[in-house]
Parts: sequence; structure tokens; C-alpha cells
Amino acid sequence: QKGMKLMGMTTRWDYKVTNGTFEKRKVRLCAMGNQQIAGVHFNESDLYAPVLKAHEVRLLVAIAAQRGATIYKYDTSQAFLYGDVEEDLYARAPDWWPELVPEGYCLQLRKNIYGTRQAARAWHIRLSTWMEEHEYLPVNNEKTIFMKWDGDEFIIHGVFVDDFATIPTSMKLKEEFESLYAKDFEVTGGNPMTAFLGLEVEQADKGISLHLDTYIQELIEEYRLLHRKFIKPKSVPMSPGLVLDNSDCPELPDPVKQKHYRSMVAKVQFAAYWTRFDISYTTAQLARFCASAGPSHWAALTHLVGYLIYRPSLKIKYWKGAEGGLDGFTDSDWGNSVSRRSTTGLVARYNRTPILWRSRMQKTVSLSSAEAEYYSASEMAVEIIYLRNLLGSMRLPEGDNTAVFEDNTACIEWSNHVMGGRERAKHIDIRKHFAHEAVQNGHIRLLKIPTEHQLADMLTKGLHRRQ
Repeated sequence: QKGMKLMGMTTRWDYKVTNGTFEKRKVRLCAMGNQQIAGVHFNESDLYAPVLKAHEVRLLVAIAAQRGATIYKYDTSQAFLYGDVEEDLYARAPDWWPELVPEGYCLQLRKNIYGTRQAARAWHIRLSTWMEEHEYLPVNNEKTIFMKWDGDEFIIHGVFVDDFATIPTSMKLKEEFESLYAKDFEVTGGNPMTAFLGLEVEQADKGISLHLDTYIQELIEEYRLLHRKFIKPKSVPMSPGLVLDNSDCPELPDPVKQKHYRSMVAKVQFAAYWTRFDISYTTAQLARFCASAGPSHWAALTHLVGYLIYRPSLKIKYWKGAEGGLDGFTDSDWGNSVSRRSTTGLVARYNRTPILWRSRMQKTVSLSSAEAEYYSASEMAVEIIYLRNLLGSMRLPEGDNTAVFEDNTACIEWSNHVMGGRERAKHIDIRKHFAHEAVQNGHIRLLKIPTEHQLADMLTKGLHRRQ
């Protein structure tokens, strides 16, 4: 039709090289999604495709370790091609197209192919529909975790696009899934997981370990080539008491240097996101200056790499038969930024091993340390309630309430008692009172803990080595 909006198609060549030898070579036909037009080729509201989150991955690993189960990995081949097309999509034929396309004609896509904006969403809908049809029921709202019970045995699927982390407690359930899935999709894998999304996974009789040792070594070597100077090992991720600001940020930053800075910060953020909770606070501070990093920020980044040289390996170990259930630690450092907004630190554990952590600047200025702690406690309550609901959906419910450890007495009192009329608290934003409501509803209970035992303290400030 005259005036029809067409998108192009191209080819992508993928290589996998091991020790200088081509181990795998393939070519893939891709749509040029950058030429798609919103409202014509897709609806912007229909593009979101959820994936498994890091703390959900760690929770599944903790459950597998506790039950003594093995985690298996599956990969759906050419997954996006299974997604159905709901819109009319047309594309120009590439020059090498094997059939003659007459002038004035084009190609219509009957299946989503890689490169289209809606391909990931269409695949997610196709997969979740298949799971529910075969009684693998979603246990979270985003439908990235599916579970099926058979008496006292179960199988869990954690889905990240086309990669599966599957936890069966019996071989019968594993073989049943493989048989059913292979009828409708081409799938590879089925072996015990050794790597997942960049993580290294070690499965042993006593438990399961997650780490990024190889990734950290590669990161260190890359920074050494960039820095071209000797990097002294450091015993802490960040100098205690250091507060980064924009006083030495260049007005016209060097684009090449900024690109390297952003790249390195993104790499350490990846490590902090998955296993290296010990560098979460430092990476959060460095990320604030990606637009214009000055000498002090480069010095802090070099200091952080020095710490990774000092401690390149940190493994999170989930033990077989471990007990303890869900608990949390919450802390804040009052007004420790140039904007005087405080920093929240959160740690949630399952069976005494961390599954969730966060270091983040609060969105408002607090007028007291108690208010900053109360804000952090409210954020912790949100995460605990989500994890409790998730475990409940998996038929692994927690007890009456979950212990959350806090080192500020005023914060605990505010959470446990009615707030009305108190001069120190009457100005606090209503959303911060979520911690009080969570306590009253029996979701959490705030308990006093000495500061020296506060696990979340490292997520709010730079600490000395002895701390």
C-alpha cells in the first residue's frame, strides 16, 4: 500500500572463539527495530517483558541448597521465533533474499524475529501461557517463577528470557518437564548448572556457592591496562569518612575518559548487584558522577579496584539443611551526602545467608537520624512483605512475623507505637509510616541490635577494616 511504513532487515554474525579456535559460528536474520514507529508497528505499553531479579535468583538457590536439590540449566533455542505477531509487520527484503520480490512488494512477518521491539514480550506471553497450560503455575506477579507440586515433591522454574534455572526435588518431575517442553520447543541443556547470567555456580554435597571470581579478575586486568600505573591493594572498598562531591567535576569532560569511567562503574555495579555486597555502597557513590567524573572520583574508583585486588574472591554459600528462615537488617547514615539526603542500607537473609541487599540515597532530607532510620525501616518492610508473599505462594510460608534488626531505639519505638501527637514525628511523610503499619499488621517486628553487629552498616558508609 502506498505510504506503508517498512522496516529493514539485516544479518548478524555470531562467533564463539575458544583458544583461538572457532567453536561456534552462526548467522541470524534480524529486523531493524530502530526503524519501527510507535503506534504503527507497536504499542509502547506492550513492550515490557519481565525477567528474573537477582534477589529472586539467590532465593531460589537458597531453597535448592536447603532441600539438597540440584539446579539444572536449560536454554530455549531461537526463543523469540516462537512468539506470535499481533500487529501487521512489514519489512523490505535484504539484497541477498533468495526469492525475487517484485517491485512494489514487501515481506510480511508471520512470526516475531530477533530485532523487533515486541519480540521479547511476545515470547514471554507464549512461554507463560505454555507453563500454565501444563500446570506450572506462576508464584509471582511478573510470571518469572513457575512451580508445580506433586505430593511433597516440587519443581521450580526461574525464567530469564530464554534461560531456565530449574530446581526439581525428584528426577520424575525433571524428566516429565523435559518430555513436555521438548514437544513444543527446541531446548538445549539439562545439565547441572555451573554458570547463569554471568554468575559462577558451584554445587556440592554441603551446599551451593555463587561467585564472580573470573569476572573480577578480568575487571582488574582491564582497569590495569586503562590506568597504566601500579594499583596498591586496599583493605577497604572506600576511605572511611570520604564524601564524594562535584567540586572537581570538569565543566567539559573528556568524552573518551568519561566513556571509560562509565564502563568501569557499570562493571563494578554488575559485581555488586549479584554477589559483591561489600562494594555496593562504593559503587552507588561512584555512579552519581558518570556524567562528569573528576580526579577525586577516579581516585575512588582506583581505590575500589585496589580493594578487589586485595580481596578478589567472595563466595556466597547457601548450606544444605540450613534453617533460620527470613530476617532483615536495616540501617542509615544521616545526611552523609552533599545534598544532605541520607543513605539507606538493607540486607535480607534466608537461612542466615544474604539474598537481598541495597545501598541507596533516600529521596527526601530527614531532620533527624531517627527519621532517616525510620525511612530505611519502611523500605525494608516493603522488601520483607514481598519476600514473605513470594514464599507463601511457593507453599514455603514464614512464621507470624519476620525479625528486622535496627540499631536506633527511637525508630523502633515509632514503629511499635501510635505516632499521633509526637512532636518529633508529626512532620514525617505518611509513606514513611509503612514500617509502623507493617509492625501493627504482624508482617515484621523490629528488634534492637548493637551497631557493631549491624550487617547493613557497610551499605551506608565507608568503614574501617576492623569494622
